[in-house]
Amino acid sequence: ADAVHQLPQRWYGYDGLDLVILTTGKRDFITRLADNDEENQRRREALAEWVLRGGNLIVCAGRNHDALNAMTEIETLLPVKIAKA
Repeated sequence: ADAVHQLPQRWYGYDGLDLVILTTGKRDFITRLADNDEENQRRREALAEWVLRGGNLIVCAGRNHDALNAMTEIETLLPVKIAKA
């Protein structure tokens, strides 16, 4: 998806996928996803639920890792705390 509004708001929207790669390279995309409005919160929860149900998520945290840390739904899935190097 190139835009946040293209992401599913329900976990089964990811059902046809084997893998999701979440990158932080585009600041606008990751900060919009991190916004605390109701729709984006549902998108984050849907992605987290899909992972908890067996979906595979790769997170690429680069220069905009701070926005990723603002998404508690995703952060709790990660085996490490992402911090500035």
